[in-house]
Amino acid sequence: MKTYKVVFSCQSAINDLPSSQAIFGAICTILLQTKGEAEFNRYINSFKENNPLMIHSSMYQDNMYPMIKKNIFTTNIVNQIIADTSPIDKINIFETLKKYKKIKYMSSSIYERYIGKNQLDNLRTDLVKNKDAFTIENGILRDKKDNEISNPRMVLLTRNGFPESKNDKTLFYVNTQYYPKGTKFCIYLKANILKEEIESIFKYFDYFGIGNRRTVGFNSFKFDKLAEIEFLNPTDYRLILSKFIPDVNDFDYSSSFYQLNGDIYRSSKEYTGGFINGKYVHFLEGSWMKVNQKKEYYGRIIETMTEGKCIYHYGIGFSV
Repeated sequence: MKTYKVVFSCQSAINDLPSSQAIFGAICTILLQTKGEAEFNRYINSFKENNPLMIHSSMYQDNMYPMIKKNIFTTNIVNQIIADTSPIDKINIFETLKKYKKIKYMSSSIYERYIGKNQLDNLRTDLVKNKDAFTIENGILRDKKDNEISNPRMVLLTRNGFPESKNDKTLFYVNTQYYPKGTKFCIYLKANILKEEIESIFKYFDYFGIGNRRTVGFNSFKFDKLAEIEFLNPTDYRLILSKFIPDVNDFDYSSSFYQLNGDIYRSSKEYTGGFINGKYVHFLEGSWMKVNQKKEYYGRIIETMTEGKCIYHYGIGFSV
C-alpha cells in the first residue's frame, strides 16, 4: 500500500476534530451518493477480504501527531530529577515537569527525531537539559524552529433544538473551535487504489461535512491536495493514529503503552432512526504498541444489524 497525506482547509467552525470513525462514515456517504451502491460495496468488501482499498487515520492539524501514551517522566524519574536539582531551581523544574504531563500532541519534527526512532530517553534528556529548544503551548510539544501552530479560539455556543415532547425545546451547549483562516488539517492514508480515485472521494468533503454536527454547518473541510509520503520506523513499536479495536495476537500488550475508552455509538437518524448499534472499547490515538508481527494495519471492521440494516464500525488502527 502507498502512504499519503490528504490536506484540507477548514471552511467552518469545528466542534471536535473528526475521529477515524466519523471520517469512515463520511467516506461511506460520499461513495453511496456520488458513485453508487456498487462502489460502496466494493469498498466495504475489501475489508472483509483483508485487502482494503484504503485505510485512514483520524484528523489532525497539519504536521502534528498525537503524543504517545507512554509517560516519559515516571514518578521515579521525576524524583531523581528533583533530587539532582539545586534548591533555587526546584520550583522552575516543578513547573516545567507539570507542562510535560499535559502534552497531548507533538510536531512532526519531534516524531521524526525521537519517537519514530524509539529514542525516548534522548527526548527526556533534551527536554530537561535543553528545555529552551522546545515550546509547549496548549498541550502541543514542538521544536522552537518549527512553524507556529494555529491555536483555536474556544467559544461555548448555545442553541435550541426541535421539541421532542410537549412544547419545550431542548437547549444545547456546544464547545466550538474557531481556527485562524488558512489553518491546514490532514488525514493520513494507506491505499491500494490510484491517486485520482482517492482525490475523487475527498474533494466532496466540504459538501457533505463530517460527524454529528455537519447538518448545522460544523466540520466542513475543503480538499487542498494529496501527497505521497513515507514513514520510516525501524523499531518494533508503532504509533497508532486512529481509534482501533485490535486482534488479541497483534501486540505484546505487556510492553505496550495505551489508553482505552468506551463509547456508545448510534446509527444516523436518516439511516436507522438513530438507534444504538453498540458499545465499543477502543485503543485511543497515540497508543504506542509493540507489535508481534509487522503489518500494514491492525484491527478490523465490525458489522452489526440495527433495525434490519447493516451497520459497519471502523476499528482499524492506522500505524506508523
